[in-house]
Amino acid sequence: LVGRNVTMSSTYCGSHAPHICYPGSSAVNGVYSFSQDMAHTDRQRNPWIRIDLEEIHCIKAVKVWNRFSVTGDFQGK
Repeated sequence: LVGRNVTMSSTYCGSHAPHICYPGSSAVNGVYSFSQDMAHTDRQRNPWIRIDLEEIHCIKAVKVWNRFSVTGDFQGK
């Protein structure tokens, strides 16, 4: 899915560093380790992410990785 078009219901930008945002494109960039490089929606009810697969596929599983380290803006959220 690397490089595919992504749409999210919102994009979270850090409350302490508002210049740092976490766009949907980070969900399909091939980076799997925790860093500032992740997709993150803003706080909202029923957030969603849509990834354009560009053609019809039979999906058997979806893997979602949560961040491994919680610090800074994300602590306790």
